[in-house]
Amino acid sequence: VSKTWVKGAKNVPFVGLNFACSTGSQCKITDLTLTGRLDDNGDASAFSATGVGADHSTQLNSYVGSVWLKDSAGAVLAASKSVQSGGTAVFTNLNWTIPAGQTVTAIVYGDISTNAFANSNAENIAFAIAATTNVTAEDKDGNSISSITGTPNNTTAPGSYVTTSSGGSLTIAIDAGTPQENIMLAGASDVMLSKFKFTTTDEPFVVKKLSVNNRQESTAFADLGNYDNN
Repeated sequence: VSKTWVKGAKNVPFVGLNFACSTGSQCKITDLTLTGRLDDNGDASAFSATGVGADHSTQLNSYVGSVWLKDSAGAVLAASKSVQSGGTAVFTNLNWTIPAGQTVTAIVYGDISTNAFANSNAENIAFAIAATTNVTAEDKDGNSISSITGTPNNTTAPGSYVTTSSGGSLTIAIDAGTPQENIMLAGASDVMLSKFKFTTTDEPFVVKKLSVNNRQESTAFADLGNYDNN
């Protein structure tokens, strides 16, 4: 799954990582390392896990300087940590507890720098757990949990990533529901004359000024139609 965000975007969700705790005991996550993957050519074909793009040798942390974790309700699970030159973000001394038998989704958030869309190319950016040893957890008695499985999104072709854009677009067109022709009676109000459709891509737009012009193709009698004065 890929979603496009423009450069300079804030609070961008990159991926949701599911943590499932067994029924025997609660699970307390104390340390977690994320690994970023970067494709800096925009074609999502070469995701490097070294922190440096394979095509243009750009740095992942020049596009996303730090990341943090929230649950699906928006509660912060881990405060912001810097993305290192090698592409990793290391969270230590966490106090994140998952109740026994439950699954919690940790969503990785970050800001996209205005440096993005470098070399006139989009960047594709993903975050993953590269190894089970990158997660440290304890049970309710403080004993280390040794049975940890799963390395979500850790592949050269990540299933979830963000694509950068240089900017969005706004397109204005005649809506299909606009009247082809209509008769306006004297004294009538709220008569639909035209209907326009505004379509955006990649980012929201605020329309601050709008001018509408009255247009008549011709003033010939035949073009104006007939008037029956009854």
